[in-house]
Amino acid sequence: MTAPTTPPTSAAGLQGRPLELMRQQRIGLKQGMSGLESALAQPAPGRLSAWADGARTASATLRTAFEVHVEVNEAPDSFQHSVVVHAPHLLGKLQRLEREHVRLRRDLDELDRVLQQVEDDDQLAEARERGNQLLLALVHHRQRGADLVWEAFAVDVGGED
Repeated sequence: MTAPTTPPTSAAGLQGRPLELMRQQRIGLKQGMSGLESALAQPAPGRLSAWADGARTASATLRTAFEVHVEVNEAPDSFQHSVVVHAPHLLGKLQRLEREHVRLRRDLDELDRVLQQVEDDDQLAEARERGNQLLLALVHHRQRGADLVWEAFAVDVGGED
């Protein structure tokens, strides 16, 4: 027996403004992630101060996009509210995403702390490593979020290539 290609829940609970806001914040978050990745990949030898300035700017942009992501997803009448109402069997997965918000904020704070201290090659390596770990965690978070939306409403919120 094969699994159905769409979940049994209707997309009626996630239409209009909540869906559009979700898609917009996903685009913004992806752009913020891309900006940080680009900043981390910039050459640093002989220009650590400029590299760190660029990475801090990109991290601040990503933080803003992440806060919008959290606000859109956790606000009253948001996606999360829709899941609780229309797909309560997915509450555990939703709670996991909420816990990840707390951890990702902490990871952003730690990256900012490390970026303030980049003065040598070892600190540069640590900053890049922490930044890349954060980006990977955000990639996984976005994937789990997209899967949850699909399971709840059979709506593709987009990977935003």
